[in-house]
Amino acid sequence: MPVMPKPPSSDPRKFGIDQSRYQSLTDYVVFKAADDPADVPDIEFGAVCAGISWGFQDQFFPHHWKGLKDIGIKRMPYLILYPGQPVEAQIDNMLRVVGNDPGEGPAIIDIELDHGQTKSKITQAVEQSIIITKRKTGRQPLVYSRPLWVRDFMLKDVSWYKDVIWWMAVYRDDGIESSESQLTGLMTLANSGIPLQNVWLVQTSEHGNGPYFGAKSSGLDYDRFRGTSEQWSSLWGISQPPPPPPPGPGIPVPVQVTVPAGKASVTVVEV
Repeated sequence: MPVMPKPPSSDPRKFGIDQSRYQSLTDYVVFKAADDPADVPDIEFGAVCAGISWGFQDQFFPHHWKGLKDIGIKRMPYLILYPGQPVEAQIDNMLRVVGNDPGEGPAIIDIELDHGQTKSKITQAVEQSIIITKRKTGRQPLVYSRPLWVRDFMLKDVSWYKDVIWWMAVYRDDGIESSESQLTGLMTLANSGIPLQNVWLVQTSEHGNGPYFGAKSSGLDYDRFRGTSEQWSSLWGISQPPPPPPPGPGIPVPVQVTVPAGKASVTVVEV
């Protein structure tokens, strides 16, 4: 599989990465400098694997979590969910790993393993993970998956799909970042009941250039945010300033007038 040398800045979507033990140690000095060239987009967000199910903790989470924070990258932790295992114990595992530094964005539930469970069981486990995470963190998590995986392993047209922000993986065979048209095509083909407008983020490649970004691994996942500026702010809990009020009754408007005063004129301001 060819390795994409670097992401193009011509893509208007915000750029980010996600990391786990597969990237091993990352040189965050190199990482920070990676987007300095004009033809490389700014790195604006990162997701880091906290753990898998209820017992596994990613040993490189502390390294990546601190590294991204030190260079000012917005962060989200993610948990790989096992649909057949107790859900609350799995969420507790993620939160235990994250500790007192939850990051700047919401947590992410990664669901792409079926483990022989039924569509009903998998759909129920994901819903439970959302409810429990929101109850324990105060924020509703994102759900990461793939369009055709949801079609094949989850129930169709479930009501809560429309209330969730989705992060979808859409890859090309050649490793080049996927486009908006590919996402739209796969979402249409999947026809799972997830509104396209609820897909705020896309993992566009799993064969990005790890060494270019200071990673020990040859590959690196590239991600893009495809939402609006208002959605971007809400993702990170950033309040939008209210617009200034329009002039109305009771608001004095200065008026400059000139009146004669003997041989000279005097300018006064009336309100």
